[in-house]
Amino acid sequence: MRFRLSLVVAEPSHAILPINYQYPLSAWIYKTINYGNHEFANFLHQKGFGTAGKAYKFFTFSHLMIPRKGMMIAGDRIILKTNQLSLEVGFLAPEVMQHFIKSTRIKQTF
Repeated sequence: MRFRLSLVVAEPSHAILPINYQYPLSAWIYKTINYGNHEFANFLHQKGFGTAGKAYKFFTFSHLMIPRKGMMIAGDRIILKTNQLSLEVGFLAPEVMQHFIKSTRIKQTF
């Protein structure tokens, strides 16, 4: 199941992201799952679901969707010119999705 999250930038004039923002975004997803269930988040981060010696996290996410003309590239940074972003997050395991959705009801920042 996939969800589209609408994100609001508190101060777009100060919003600067690294070009390679995928790791911090992944860490935020783990943190969000952690709010829903700490033990499960640790399991997911340390072991994941495994088969044949491989571990899978059972979630994926899109790039940040920024409106046209809503950003500027400066070196290795993205400078946001908008306060509206979106992101798609997908889950294969219902348990992962459940903990993520449960914790998105808490006001969060990333």
